[in-house]
Amino acid sequence: MFRKVLAFAIVVFLVFISWNFFSTGTRQNAVGVARSLLTKDEMVIYGLHLIEKKDNNKTLEIKAEEAVISSNDSRTDLKSFTLLSEGGDSGSLTLVAGNGTLYNETNDITAGGGVIVRDENGQTLITDTLSWVGDEIKTGDDVRLFGDKFIIKGRGMLVKVHEERFTLLKNVVAIFNVN
Repeated sequence: MFRKVLAFAIVVFLVFISWNFFSTGTRQNAVGVARSLLTKDEMVIYGLHLIEKKDNNKTLEIKAEEAVISSNDSRTDLKSFTLLSEGGDSGSLTLVAGNGTLYNETNDITAGGGVIVRDENGQTLITDTLSWVGDEIKTGDDVRLFGDKFIIKGRGMLVKVHEERFTLLKNVVAIFNVN
């Protein structure tokens, strides 16, 4: 069960790191209208909807209430966004957050304002903020993981992606239903 939860957390964040906001992949239905130019290097898009396809299959979909694209800092700030990843054999995952930033040059990611990640089986991770820098995904906030037969709570989380190591840092409580 623990290995499943770890795999769930790792897959979610691998999706983020593997997709570069300015990729050259096929985008369809990019229904976002640039409404204002903040500076010559920033643009706001309201109602962003991007779909990325690979081999004519949808692999990633992002919807955001607002996206501020900054070419100077090579980053995109998202407000009220949802990310849906169609993972093929590994299943689909949905991430919802109040805000987030994608750093294009380093592939680092931050998400905040309440982060919820759910897989197609209903397993869910909830925390206030997440940060992915290099090989580490972490938060200092409360973390809750739950599914049909388990609830795991703790404070602070550290995931070492390449080592496939998931650690809740303190105040860990786990409840398993064995029925």
